[in-house]
Amino acid sequence: MLAVSGKLKQFLTFGIATLGTFGSLLSQPCLAPTQQTSFLVPDSIRQDSAFISWIPGNGDGRAIFIQQQAGFIPPAAGTIPTPSTAYAGGQQCVYDGTGSGPIWISGLQPNTIYHVAGFEYCLPDRTYQDTVALLNPSSFITSPAPCTLATVQASNIGTVQVSTTSVSFYWSVGNGSGRAVFLSDGAPAQPPQNGTQPLADTAFSSGTQCVFLGPVAPTLHVTGLSPGTTYSIRIFEYCGNSPTYLTDTGLGNPYSFTTPADSTINPCDPPLNGIQGLTAVWLGGDSIQVDWQSPSSDGQVVFVGSSSPILPPLNGQSPPTSSTQYQGHPTVLYFGSLSGPMQMAGLSPGTYYVAGYAYCLPDFMYDLEGLQSNPISVTVGTQGLDSKHPNAPWIRNPVIDPNWMIHLPESWNSEFLSLQLHSISGHEIPARFESVEDGLRWNGPPLSAGVYVLHWNSPFGTSGNVRVVLPSF
Repeated sequence: MLAVSGKLKQFLTFGIATLGTFGSLLSQPCLAPTQQTSFLVPDSIRQDSAFISWIPGNGDGRAIFIQQQAGFIPPAAGTIPTPSTAYAGGQQCVYDGTGSGPIWISGLQPNTIYHVAGFEYCLPDRTYQDTVALLNPSSFITSPAPCTLATVQASNIGTVQVSTTSVSFYWSVGNGSGRAVFLSDGAPAQPPQNGTQPLADTAFSSGTQCVFLGPVAPTLHVTGLSPGTTYSIRIFEYCGNSPTYLTDTGLGNPYSFTTPADSTINPCDPPLNGIQGLTAVWLGGDSIQVDWQSPSSDGQVVFVGSSSPILPPLNGQSPPTSSTQYQGHPTVLYFGSLSGPMQMAGLSPGTYYVAGYAYCLPDFMYDLEGLQSNPISVTVGTQGLDSKHPNAPWIRNPVIDPNWMIHLPESWNSEFLSLQLHSISGHEIPARFESVEDGLRWNGPPLSAGVYVLHWNSPFGTSGNVRVVLPSF
């Protein structure tokens, strides 16, 4: 056995102890950085993406995280996150490395707040610094989604009451998410600049002023007007919180009115003649079409209802809001100064009544003629027949062609019809129509050129008369 001297034994003992201390030091994890990531700044923010940059701390690297809610959970020591810049939800690592960005983060939602945080770490053990720093965490909000541009302008502006110093007026909304209403004491307002939101004030001063901005359509009351002055109202539909305006004009938009010069002025005189040429026809399905001629008055109101009579509004009251969808008895289809036709949908099978009344402005005094001539009736048949039904528009004025044919649409089944042909004088001609592949063929004696009346009956309990034009061939 090898003998070891005392000095050599002391040296070996010291060396082994030193190596043990050194090995213990090597087994200690690295210390977390003392300076944290800071100034996490977003840039080029869009509705679904953004760039993020930052100022590094004094670590060997850093991990950047994003999430929708505030409050981050620092990564555990020794863990290595898997970064992805396509955000999928939750607390997600979007960067892991030694740089300072910028990085582009995609997959974000419009108009949503996101929070961003960074954590410095040391290598090789990945001990993370979990303190906060200036703009760490930070947050940003993505841009709103593009709005759906309005395509139907506000219309049917009318006044309810006009005094020497104020006006109450109404309108029918278009299909925007909101609308801006302007009043002018000169020419109608010009469209506002996209992205701007004019301040609205119903106390008018002068020039052109926004008096309403918002999503609803009230009866608006504006004060501060001058006696004997002509004013213009113009409305612009818009979409979005940063509005994009529809700049077209609408039916009865712009609209002008004049304040009376004398506050004791008498109400306007009701029209002597009522609405003229009022007709209604079923278009098939759940829709009817109503037509009329504008009388020599300031305007007219047309009602559709399920019972008779349909009375006009009380004198001095403006008509309710109009709608082309049936809202129950009675529904105002139209009020304004123009002639028809207009269509109304949403009707169930049955008999409906249509009434029209003329009125004068600004006091809404209604004619009494309409009480004698109203209402007319129209029958809506079984739903689902649509163009297959004989009251559909195609058969209003059919023409017999040189082959003695009345052509029918492809979807038509001629068996729906029971036909009688009359001369214009009312003399019945024996019906000699036969059903062929693409229509009805006249198979009777030769007919002279002229106008005939075709009377039809359907198995659905409806009937009617249409003119048939026979040219000279």
